[in-house]
Amino acid sequence: MGWQGKLTWARLVNAIDDDLGIKTTRQTLSDYFAIKTEYSLKKSELRGVSNTSRIPDSAPITHLQDKVYKLQQENKMLERTKIKQLAMIERILENAREIPNLDISVLLKPRD
Repeated sequence: MGWQGKLTWARLVNAIDDDLGIKTTRQTLSDYFAIKTEYSLKKSELRGVSNTSRIPDSAPITHLQDKVYKLQQENKMLERTKIKQLAMIERILENAREIPNLDISVLLKPRD
């Protein structure tokens, strides 16, 4: 169908919610390179500014950029998880050190 009327992030968020039933925010949408680029191009187009910078085969590039972004976010989440797990191991070892007659080296010895 195409966009009708003024294009704003707020109207885009509402349209996505109404048409697709997806709750999102402007910040989330603008984090995706492809969405932000298309938003800017459409906004310029609606203002009457010609866009010669649109590349027909840019879809694979934007797909890869989105994939890189998602992997970066996943990496950050895994790093936070690792830090929490290491802290838990440290707490376990500290608690184990307070157990009388327990040799910590036995706990740390690799199993066959």
